[in-house]
Amino acid sequence: MRKLVVSLLFLAVVALAGDFGARFLVERAVAAELASSFGLGERPSVDISGFPFILRLLDGSFPTVEAEADNPSASDLQLDNVVLTLVDVRFDPQQVLQGSPEQVRTAGGDGTATLSDDSVTQSLRDQGADASVTFGEGEVVVKAGGGRAGGDVALEEGRLVVSSQAGFSAAIPLPTLGGHVDYASLTVGNGSAELALDVAPGVLRR
Repeated sequence: MRKLVVSLLFLAVVALAGDFGARFLVERAVAAELASSFGLGERPSVDISGFPFILRLLDGSFPTVEAEADNPSASDLQLDNVVLTLVDVRFDPQQVLQGSPEQVRTAGGDGTATLSDDSVTQSLRDQGADASVTFGEGEVVVKAGGGRAGGDVALEEGRLVVSSQAGFSAAIPLPTLGGHVDYASLTVGNGSAELALDVAPGVLRR
């Protein structure tokens, strides 16, 4: 009986080790694919849910994949942080274990992106505008043309539109994030704004 218990414990340890190793390989490969597909620059941190992991891997299907990237690369506007949750993620297990998944699919998802007022100010100045923006709790202040006035930031067709009550207005293109994301809404807080994201379903690599 004791030998049987020891054998079962040994098999359990081996299974857990294999599960851990497979998870590491898969998360690393998927992180690289997400970095490329969403234009994140470097690999994001990735957490893939599903138990038992090995069986999920063999099926090539996971209920959720969560990814987080700090300071992702951008063209005209630098985001501080992007968090994505993809649902019903499917891929070829062999390709993933080889580190080169080419057909990662998702049923969609959502997420958030954080944007600082310093980043908005820098983008405005890169456009040649002598202006600065300050985010407070639910309020926006715009300094432009030597004056200071209450303002607003809004999402409009893939752009961040900055305006003030004194007549200043400018539009900054938002990062496309690989064309997979729509910016759904914006909430202003102290020093930063949080953008709600909607992830479109389909194949990630385009």
